[in-house]
Amino acid sequence: MSSLFGAYTFAAENAVIWIIASYGAYLLFRAGIFAVPQVGFMAIGAFASGVWTTRVSNSIVVGAIFGAIFAAVVGIALGFLLRRLAGIYLAIATIAFVVVVQILCTNFSITGGALGLIGIPLLPNGNSLLITLGAVIVLMIALSYSWAGRAMDVLREQSVVAAHFGVNVGMYRVALFGVSGLLGGLAGALLGNMAGFIQPGQFGFSSISQIVAVVVIGGTFRALGPLIGGVIVFGLPEVVTSLGAYATMIDGVLLLVVVVAVPGGVASLPYLAVGVVRRWRERRRVDIATLSPASSNAPSTAVGSTLTPEDETASSASSVGDILMTLQSVSHSYGGVTALDDVSFDIRRGEVLGLIGPNGSGKTTLLNVVSGAIRPRSGSIIFESTDMARMLGRPDRIARAGVVRTFQNIRLVPSMSARENVAFGAYRRAPRLLVSFSWAKARRATSEIRSQTSSVFATDRWDLPSPNARVSGLPYGTQRQLEIERALAARPKLFLLDEPAAGMTPTERAHVFGRLRELAHAGVTIVVIEHDLESLRMHCDRIAVLNFGHLLTIGEPDQVATSPEVAEAYLGV
Repeated sequence: MSSLFGAYTFAAENAVIWIIASYGAYLLFRAGIFAVPQVGFMAIGAFASGVWTTRVSNSIVVGAIFGAIFAAVVGIALGFLLRRLAGIYLAIATIAFVVVVQILCTNFSITGGALGLIGIPLLPNGNSLLITLGAVIVLMIALSYSWAGRAMDVLREQSVVAAHFGVNVGMYRVALFGVSGLLGGLAGALLGNMAGFIQPGQFGFSSISQIVAVVVIGGTFRALGPLIGGVIVFGLPEVVTSLGAYATMIDGVLLLVVVVAVPGGVASLPYLAVGVVRRWRERRRVDIATLSPASSNAPSTAVGSTLTPEDETASSASSVGDILMTLQSVSHSYGGVTALDDVSFDIRRGEVLGLIGPNGSGKTTLLNVVSGAIRPRSGSIIFESTDMARMLGRPDRIARAGVVRTFQNIRLVPSMSARENVAFGAYRRAPRLLVSFSWAKARRATSEIRSQTSSVFATDRWDLPSPNARVSGLPYGTQRQLEIERALAARPKLFLLDEPAAGMTPTERAHVFGRLRELAHAGVTIVVIEHDLESLRMHCDRIAVLNFGHLLTIGEPDQVATSPEVAEAYLGV
């Protein structure tokens, strides 16, 4: 390494180590976990490795592994303890963790007290640091293109969506703290082996700000972000030597500039440029298509399908009319307000069940209970002859069982493309670590999901944007349709929709309900909340009416629509 950097070798080695540590913070930030425990993990790894190499064995490799694993275990424990915290409270808690670790290292005799540890074996050369950093970067790039990376992106922007499509949010948080601890502990161990000594004073608040600067300036959501940020933060003061005394101030100025001008970090600049060019080309294609006499503005007649013919055949073979889910005396309240009161009814396989009622009647609460968003105060739910008691309040488990939903408010992931949003719906079916030990099976599953997603955008039955288009600028109706397609990518057994046609034109509303009928014929069971009684009357097999948390009635659409009780409760006449 000295042949590459010459007189700057020590500075380069130090920068490499802090970049490795910064990748641990990058993992947390990318998943939307604003926590800064990395310096504490570094201290734990440094002193654990230092104690091992000075008192047990002088093996640098074994010491580094011991320090990294020890810090990872502490990271898992910390993640478990802080699993319910978020935002500024989580950041403060992790800063307190760093302070506690520094105080403990200062006062324990085994760590050498305030003077620290000396006589730590030195690395023979800096090549091992470059190899370690290269391995970390390769792993981060691979993670970016994996299902775990997609789950982290959704966790950052729409954690509720992640949970309802099979992501165990709590487990992810704890696991990310563990991996962050592993990287921090490894960096700390290497820091001691590079200098030959460690002191508690090396792991203070200034080190926290340095790691934050590296990640934010480089790019919080790009795998090469910490590398680019490290080159800027550590390289600029070395190149312009007169600025060395103002390194901390430079970090602050750069942070301010990046946050204001380029929130995604320097690493996002090429992607922003590509996005601008792509949007310009798309607008140009739209303008050309508008001017072309062959273009047609005729409305589509159905929403695209993500069910393959094989899926539809298999679904149709099921026993239509059998009971798929039973709700027994389900009750829930918010403080002193009763949202659901002793609600009981069956959901039949392959039917479209409409759910109506005045505002505040408990419709969305009922969907939240069934989908696992909230745990009911009392009652039970039986799904496919299985008691869901252990799943209630756990949307990830219920999603993996086959219950999928859309939301009252649009919950697409703005930073992801239309294709990526739809593909994430298949998360529960995607190959993941330790789920399948067969690479062939994993490849088949990935290929199947890719083909299924592509078929959504290949259909000519409704207008969809380019698969690579960002969803934030799409029309309201198109975003709603993408949400439906995302849910269908999960191949649900029970599909819950909360006002899917709200805000749509009459034509779009007809398309959505027509599509629901197609899905029901294919064997998908559907429960849909809607205020338009006439649409439910035309397209539903049965309608359930809630009023002040009570089940007022459930029955055939015409019977419910002509009921005097329903007219009084729902229509006010």
